[in-house]
Amino acid sequence: MTRLNQKPPAPAGRTVELEYRIRDDRVFLVAESGKMNCELVLNEVVPQSGGNLLEFVTVRDAPADSVLADALDRPDVLDARVITEDADAGLLELLVTDPELVGLVGDARAIPRLVRADRGVGHVVVEVPPGGDPQRVVAMFRERHPGSKLVARREHDGAPLFTEYVLRERVLDELTDRQREVFLTAYEMGYFDQPRRVSAVQCADYLGISQSTFSQHFRVALRKILDGLLAV
Repeated sequence: MTRLNQKPPAPAGRTVELEYRIRDDRVFLVAESGKMNCELVLNEVVPQSGGNLLEFVTVRDAPADSVLADALDRPDVLDARVITEDADAGLLELLVTDPELVGLVGDARAIPRLVRADRGVGHVVVEVPPGGDPQRVVAMFRERHPGSKLVARREHDGAPLFTEYVLRERVLDELTDRQREVFLTAYEMGYFDQPRRVSAVQCADYLGISQSTFSQHFRVALRKILDGLLAV
């Protein structure tokens, strides 16, 4: 192993950022980006009851429907659908049982800052908070993905990104699974864009619920999020 992999745990108060390059066709994003000669970016992960995860993935340089078809062939993908697609990119929603890279770093109490695959190569950036053990993250990557390579390790004072992550998770934890799904789906579909890319009716239709049900979940979720932020 390189010297990057042999550094001791970071001292208290220091945040460690680890950047990995991954070549492992067992990882869907990596394999699919190579097969389709495209770029796939994991935008958002929403925990679901039963331990499953709802993932929002941006597709660039390939038809979203083609990526969708391949995703549905995988045993770890329970459901998948195209949310939006235009000339520049598409957006997929995947319900998965195996969180792959996100679950790996989560088990080590690290924070994924970037999960992206481009033409068969995965790029992952994770952050280990002060007091954490970067060596555990390194060991877990080495065990799960022998073809991974640690290409950079950076340390910086404080933990602004970690604090931001904790705040975000604390606020979102106040939401039910359905409220979180409704709110984040609306966000990913462009409901908050100016001008709006989708209407409440379109969001409701996509989620398979009535507009009144969508609006109810959305308003409650928004109120909880604002309450959490304003209480800080």
